[in-house]
Amino acid sequence: MFSILIFINPVSGNGKSFKIFKKAYELLQKNNLVDVHITKKETNITHLLELTHNIEQYNLIVGIGGDGIMFEIINALQNLELNIPIAQIPAGSGNGYFKSLTYQTKQEYSIETAIDIINRHNRYMFTDLLYITNNKKTKHYFSRLSISWGFISSVDIHTEWLRKIGSFRFTLGVLWNIYKKINYKGVLEYKNDNEWHTIKSDQFIYFWACNTSHPSYDTIIAPESKVDDGLIDISYIIGPISRCELLQLFVTMDTKHPKLRRIRTKEFRLTTENGLIVVDGEQIKEKEIDVTNLQKISKIIY
Repeated sequence: MFSILIFINPVSGNGKSFKIFKKAYELLQKNNLVDVHITKKETNITHLLELTHNIEQYNLIVGIGGDGIMFEIINALQNLELNIPIAQIPAGSGNGYFKSLTYQTKQEYSIETAIDIINRHNRYMFTDLLYITNNKKTKHYFSRLSISWGFISSVDIHTEWLRKIGSFRFTLGVLWNIYKKINYKGVLEYKNDNEWHTIKSDQFIYFWACNTSHPSYDTIIAPESKVDDGLIDISYIIGPISRCELLQLFVTMDTKHPKLRRIRTKEFRLTTENGLIVVDGEQIKEKEIDVTNLQKISKIIY
């Protein structure tokens, strides 16, 4: 029988993950062997997998929650060199990766689709991960969704306390950050045709490096990006830009807005002097990062 290990984040999104889990469990346990771990703030998924007897008995690992719990699962699997396929039942505020996957594979974005994908478990895909290191190579992360700095990361992290209101927290965060309109100082270096190019400014407004078309379920920033295309889609804004222009850009999410610049690359470096760097919704401490796309190394079902 097909064996599934589920990790559930009970505080994901606005706390709806348990309700979603109950629905999913009723459907999945009929035809599968299902084991469940409920995560806490201090839970270390890498440590849990290390302690799990005969971990490779599992045919699939599922995260019920947002992109954050999938970030933890992916980093655990990569660091332990485990080649177990993964899937997600989206219960977070953003759910960008699952939205991008259903967009790319022309499926409906819904909880029912996620459960059906797991119950079918007959289609597999190898997808890209972004490999992130600090400049001293003493710390590394794996990302499957996006890396943000500046405006976007401020919205993400500084609205954490509003999780109970769901995705509306991001709307409030955007309006507050448009009002503040902080300039961020940094250097972006990226590789194109085997040559390195440098962009240095003290007027960066936002920076978003995506491995997907959608960084959240209701935001499409890189329509042509695919989860297995080997490329990183970078969008950024450098001032001057007015608050009205920023508001227009976020209302329309116009990917061809004249103030929105875009780059597609396989690797880049980012050096920052202020602001936060956020990976798949999780803040990291590093101020300087090197990023490379590792094409088709993560196995998922779809």
